[in-house]
Amino acid sequence: FGLTRERYKKLKGYFMHPGPVNLYVDIDSELLYSDKSLIMRQVEKGLYVRMAVLYWALRDG
Repeated sequence: FGLTRERYKKLKGYFMHPGPVNLYVDIDSELLYSDKSLIMRQVEKGLYVRMAVLYWALRDG
């Protein structure tokens, strides 16, 4: 399975990917930054979540 341009045209929603992305295997490179891609937002939010978990786990007390 991979998200090709043909499949993208039929896509009605958005798509995400847990990463790392294998270009041309998982997703066509042109689609990575398309208007239906939530991958970069997913990466950004994941960073904040990991920071919060580390803060919680390492705080004093």
